[in-house]
Amino acid sequence: MKQLRDDIGIETFGDNFFPIIRNGSALPVKWQNCFSTAHDNQTAIDLHFLFGSSDKASENHSLGKWRIEQIPQSGKAQTNIIVTLEIDGMGTVNLSAELGGSPLIIRAMGEIAQAPIA
Repeated sequence: MKQLRDDIGIETFGDNFFPIIRNGSALPVKWQNCFSTAHDNQTAIDLHFLFGSSDKASENHSLGKWRIEQIPQSGKAQTNIIVTLEIDGMGTVNLSAELGGSPLIIRAMGEIAQAPIA
């Protein structure tokens, strides 16, 4: 059985690394969370996923950066976006996002790494 050999997490404010899928998790694995906008009339959200074991994002390895686009304008924290991160049995990463059941546009911002598997 294949499993992750490092924690997978997301970069948060202040160079923090917040683990979302733990080292040793069996593959395939799926994680889902709800995000909201941080500012009034925000139309995009940038997400940076990493792998490693440090509490500091800058000391871990980038899995990839994505931008969720075409979010309808609204007030701060009034838009709830469901983000799903899936890693298949070979370590391939897929990210999707939806708002009210409708898919949103996600653009990779650079190269996307394979998840570290054992």
